[in-house]
Amino acid sequence: MEAVLVHRLFQLLSIILLLLLPHLTGAAASAASLRGGCPEKCGDVEIPYPFGIGPNCSMEGFALTCNMTDAGVRKPFFFNVEIIDISLQLGQARMLNHISQQCYHASNRSSTYNDWILNLDNTPYRFSDVHNMFTVIGCNTLAYIHSFRTNYQSGCVSMCQNELSLVNGSCSGIGCCQTSIPKNLTYYRVSFDEKFNNLQVWNFSPCSYAVLLEADWFRFRTSYITTYQFWNYSNSRVPMVVDWAIRNETCQAAKLNKTSYACRSANSECFDSSNGPGYLCYCLSGYQGNPYLLDGCKDIDECVDKDQYPCQGICQNTNGSYNCSCPPGTHGNPLAGTCTSNRKLPLAAKAILGESPSSTMILICLWRYSIRYILEIYNSCTSSSIAFLSLCSMCIYMIYERRKFAKVKERYFKEHGGWILMEEIKEKQGHAFKIFTSKELEKATNKFGNNQVLGRGGHGTVYKGVLEDDRIVAIKKPKFINETSKNEFGKEMFILSQINHKNIVKLLGCCLEVEVPILVYEFVPNGTLFQFVHENKNTYPISLGARLQIAYESADALAYLHSSASPPIIHGDVKSSNILLDEN
Repeated sequence: MEAVLVHRLFQLLSIILLLLLPHLTGAAASAASLRGGCPEKCGDVEIPYPFGIGPNCSMEGFALTCNMTDAGVRKPFFFNVEIIDISLQLGQARMLNHISQQCYHASNRSSTYNDWILNLDNTPYRFSDVHNMFTVIGCNTLAYIHSFRTNYQSGCVSMCQNELSLVNGSCSGIGCCQTSIPKNLTYYRVSFDEKFNNLQVWNFSPCSYAVLLEADWFRFRTSYITTYQFWNYSNSRVPMVVDWAIRNETCQAAKLNKTSYACRSANSECFDSSNGPGYLCYCLSGYQGNPYLLDGCKDIDECVDKDQYPCQGICQNTNGSYNCSCPPGTHGNPLAGTCTSNRKLPLAAKAILGESPSSTMILICLWRYSIRYILEIYNSCTSSSIAFLSLCSMCIYMIYERRKFAKVKERYFKEHGGWILMEEIKEKQGHAFKIFTSKELEKATNKFGNNQVLGRGGHGTVYKGVLEDDRIVAIKKPKFINETSKNEFGKEMFILSQINHKNIVKLLGCCLEVEVPILVYEFVPNGTLFQFVHENKNTYPISLGARLQIAYESADALAYLHSSASPPIIHGDVKSSNILLDEN
């Protein structure tokens, strides 16, 4: 009897366990998907998966620590290197990299060296060859960057005889020099050539520096030579960019093992890394979020963000996209805001009024009123006057011209590649390039008034404009367009808008619904070099330093366009009136 009871009790416990098991495993899976208990931020830095802080919070190699700094705030660290930003979309992280230093001491006629080594072997990180430059600051200084893993060695020499030869913003060998690094670099150390030191210049430049740093962050200052300002920045550390990826497998190979494949979201896709072996995950077009988490890529509601996803008609969100249509009774291009009325007679009205010319004119002219009101007017107009018919004729003509004008704008928009451009904007999420309507630009420039003109040239006129968000812009109205390539115009403008260089004016958008497309640029306040040299009589003579800075930055911008931009862009019209001057 006792054995039977024990057996039945065991069966009962087994049944209870089987009933609870799905809930227990479901809870565990839910906790894993939501990263329960894992910090999402450290200080003011977001920590997205695959990065993580704490046990079971990150993928292998992506573990970070959240340490208290001397300033009393918490910061994320990869070993002893501070992380200041992580980007899932770019596959990049920004770190604070230590500066190497060489100093000459006149008291004992000796030099001291503080060389830095950083090893990223067997980690997800690679030093970014696109965003970093090895930079040397000093007078009579030669510094090297080495990677013994790949037998790589490079460097540059920086020379100067006195303070007067230094130029703010110029890093071309006088007080400052830079050189690029190769792809797939995981280890580097800095060293100084002892034959070059500060012995001859110690009275104004006692120390020299070398570091791999973020190129867009850095701008040379002469005070970096004459003071310790550069060394004192953030405890002798400066920003540097690293490219990260799920390492050592291509997308094709990784997809064969569903267990370890990192792109967990169903709405994600895989791309091979451009810097070393490995791959990255991205949300599909029309989705945003974290592709490394189950269901991490969520649909974007494009109808909420009209600036990024323009729709002047009826917007309907769909999975991964959106539909934009003209309101009922209208037709045209809802993306550009050119929906116009169909202007068709209702069948009921035709049955009541017939098809006589006078009744048709009356109904077209007064189509917005109710049928009852139209009938009252019609009954009172038994004998049509010439004046009334003339008024209706004018109304019909205006409606016809307006509809014709809307069709012309729609045709121009299509001819200039407007639909292709819309697809490009849709695919490039987060890209702030806007398609303006002609009404917006007329309002911004007071109908292209003469008092808004910034300059005139052989290719067109540039106006100063103020957008609805109070941004001041420069609006260029060209005189002509290349007919052979105008179908690609919108796409070409989108490519130009992706140029990101500190010495190249940013293209913000364009208007395609006019015969010759109009371009919208960021506004540069101090006019052109031509005006500064030839027209402004009250200014002081331009210093040699300012001349060198203008020449260097102009050459740097051209070098970027001709050599670094993808695809290369040939300027072809370099002159003083095309060189703009900012506040500096």
